[in-house]
Parts: sequence; structure tokens; C-alpha cells
Amino acid sequence: MSETLKGHEKMVGAGGGNMPGDFMLTGWKNMHPDKQYVEKFETLYRNIEDRNYIART
Repeated sequence: MSETLKGHEKMVGAGGGNMPGDFMLTGWKNMHPDKQYVEKFETLYRNIEDRNYIART
């Protein structure tokens, strides 16, 4: 069995037979960390006084 498959089985086992959504979300966010962890907050800071922007966020 490959190491990748073993890792997948461990993640599914941690969710009681289902892949936990938190694991999947973290994986997707880590594909573009600059956008998810930096750019998102820079944009918020630039628009902090725009009530319409804040309401949409």
C-alpha cells in the first residue's frame, strides 16, 4: 500500500469513516496560502470603513 493511501486512510479513520471537512478545507486553503491568509486580511483592512464591503464579507 502506498504512503499516500495510508495517510488518506488515517484521515478518514479520524473522522469515524468520513473525511473530516476541516481537513479538506485546510487543504484547499493551503493551495493558495498568500490569498487565504494574507490578501484576505489586507483587503479587509483597506475596506474597513466601507459598511457595504463589511456587510458582504
